[in-house]
Amino acid sequence: MRIQGITKFRPDNVCVLLVLLYVFFSQIIATFMNYTEFMIWIGASLVLVMRLINRKLVRPHISIAPFLSLLILLSIYIFHNAISLTGLSTLSIMGSFLFASSLYITLPQKQEWTRYFGKILFAFSFFHVICTLVFFVVPPVSDIMVPIWKGYLGTYAAGTENGLYNYRAGFTMHYSANGIFCTCSLICTYISYLSSTFREEKKKFLIYSILSLIALFLTAKRGPLVFGMLACCVSYIYKNRSRKLSRITKIIIIAILAFSALYFLSPMIPELQELFSRFTDVDVSNFEEVSTGRSVYWALCFAKFLEHPFLGIGWYGFRNLYQTTIYNLSAGVQGMYLDAHNVYMQLLCETGIIGFVAYLIVVIYFLAETIRLLRQDETDVVRYRTLLFSFAFQIYYLVYSFTGNCLYDYTYYIYVLACCAMLSYKVSEIREVM
Repeated sequence: MRIQGITKFRPDNVCVLLVLLYVFFSQIIATFMNYTEFMIWIGASLVLVMRLINRKLVRPHISIAPFLSLLILLSIYIFHNAISLTGLSTLSIMGSFLFASSLYITLPQKQEWTRYFGKILFAFSFFHVICTLVFFVVPPVSDIMVPIWKGYLGTYAAGTENGLYNYRAGFTMHYSANGIFCTCSLICTYISYLSSTFREEKKKFLIYSILSLIALFLTAKRGPLVFGMLACCVSYIYKNRSRKLSRITKIIIIAILAFSALYFLSPMIPELQELFSRFTDVDVSNFEEVSTGRSVYWALCFAKFLEHPFLGIGWYGFRNLYQTTIYNLSAGVQGMYLDAHNVYMQLLCETGIIGFVAYLIVVIYFLAETIRLLRQDETDVVRYRTLLFSFAFQIYYLVYSFTGNCLYDYTYYIYVLACCAMLSYKVSEIREVM
């Protein structure tokens, strides 16, 4: 069976399909099938093993320093974690992260899967855009989600204000997840628009981008909106770095950059916090949503880092800290476990300076390699589009990590695949030299 010339059931493609199925639909599927996440990751692992049996690894496609840093991170994750769950829940959490991280080594060995990745990523993410828009325009349609939410969560999805704004969560269990998926669609379609060389195709992707942006606004998620637009803005600047930008374009870019900077500073400036709380129409009494609440998280992270500076308190340790300290002081917050809404502070807290530095080495290396490969050849449209998307999503991931939980939610798995797509072109480059 083929999809537009791409073999559907190649092991690499099946692996990517299962990973994206986990990212975009695992929680919904879990309402009808137990241990969905566990089974998806087992299946993805098996199909990838099929690929490795028949193909030798190209070595080294990751330089020694980031490779050792990645091993350090995975070692900390395995031997120095604070996961409090047991049984299949623990296997699912640990297995999913470890498997995804292992993809950096295994998946880039073939390049053909990257085209399939782009098509599936667009289809899955734009599906959530359509659901968000349809639920907004025709509210009764969103009632199909209510029994799913109540059956799985026992209540309405977070962010919907008890069913008043069902479109915010769309076809997900949480409006944050919907914000991530709509942002993914925005970046995917906008990069396709930027890299396309055909006029009609550019028009099509521009329409998709606008629809994705509207859906992202409707989710009422500040971070994905601000940093998604910032990633698109940075990608535009890079794509047109050799051209002189018009005055209007410069104004738009400056406005987006200024808006992003103000949003980043808002947790530290009460006046800016009030501005953004009005912008998103959130309840300031909600401890989880108010930015000053996040500054409490960050202060706790830094305090624990000072107590355990080298290896931290253990991966996922902040979730236990939240339960025993902040949660008991905040009335009305849904859920007992939360991450710190700042990946870098949480890494300092949980993995110490060793894990923090190792993580920075890995992510900076991936970004630098992406930029290097982008500069080599812009004539191959498919290659350039894939690398430009990888660049844009890495920018989104890195800047959103200052106020989001990108390493600890679905964003990380998309980031892994985006980096693997870049690495697949590096493997191809190595093979040409060998």
